[in-house]
Amino acid sequence: MPARSARARLIPSSVALISSSCSIGTPLRYQKKYIRNRLRSQRRVVRALQIADYLLLFTPFNTMPRTKTAKKALRQNIRRRVRNLNRIKKLKAEIKAYKKTGDLAKVYSALDKAAKVNLIKKNKASRLKSRLSAQLKAKSTSASS
Repeated sequence: MPARSARARLIPSSVALISSSCSIGTPLRYQKKYIRNRLRSQRRVVRALQIADYLLLFTPFNTMPRTKTAKKALRQNIRRRVRNLNRIKKLKAEIKAYKKTGDLAKVYSALDKAAKVNLIKKNKASRLKSRLSAQLKAKSTSASS
């Protein structure tokens, strides 16, 4: 539960930072740079940078949500995007760790879980598993001969 409240605290502060940072006529790339620098100077977590990026990419100032449901949808969208970005990061780390250790079972499990929650498609997961097992097989045959 504390993680949720911490996440909820990040979003309003990012939104306040965006709304108070630049005037409406400022180009988007400068707004993004300004916000990134401000968040870095405040030593926010990577999640706050991702939230700022997301807000700036998909909600320019002239199309900020107005209705209550649209604001809630934006909050949900941000939360899900951050969650998916973290899951992708963990999956990539798992694949890199496999290349060092050679533990195929962990990677299979991680890929299956990613496919289960629609992080990646089912065929992509099976394709990656096939390629990783082929790499392992090639490595073992080259080492034995």
